Amino acid sequence: MPQVDVHLAYVDVIGPTLSDVLGAMPSAGDRSTGDVDAVVLPYFLASGYHVRVDVPAAVRASGISASVPPALGTSIEVIEAVADRALEGGFRSGDSVVLAAAGSSDPDALAEAQQAGHALSTRLGTDVTVGYASTATPTVHDAVAAARSARPDGRVALASFLLAPGLFQQRLDEAGADVVADPIGTHPRIVDLVVRRYTEAR
Repeated sequence: MPQVDVHLAYVDVIGPTLSDVLGAMPSAGDRSTGDVDAVVLPYFLASGYHVRVDVPAAVRASGISASVPPALGTSIEVIEAVADRALEGGFRSGDSVVLAAAGSSDPDALAEAQQAGHALSTRLGTDVTVGYASTATPTVHDAVAAARSARPDGRVALASFLLAPGLFQQRLDEAGADVVADPIGTHPRIVDLVVRRYTEAR
């Protein structure tokens, strides 16, 4: 979308923050006609605290008229991207699969990870269990151990339900699986999803 002015903002750890980016934008949207100044697209896989609280709060405080579509969630594009990364990482038919998610204290976010596991199971044609890199249980390590215990003579593949490399992805590498997929990253299907969400929100 070369005609669209795209800004990157963060809600935690580093800047520029979403408040910084929105605060630098002129307000020209006309709410009476449905026009908006910006589309604030939450680039998160699950609708946890950042999506439900931090992003809307920053938008309200900015005074900017903005449309905020849902998190990326369990959209078909996300599941296809996760499956592709698993295949690229060496997943083979017959492998036990653990879908590794970030984890959250929010039950709705955990439910979305479970939904992603069910969708990935359908996509890969095999059972998929879910493990978490932080906060929730079972941990990725425990989920891999359980999968290996259930099938001692089989391989265990870890599919990454993470958007980018970092500490959580490192924990996947240390979980003892035979195959560890890369994070979703800039997979073309994720780009497709971002474009679709922007177009629908605009």
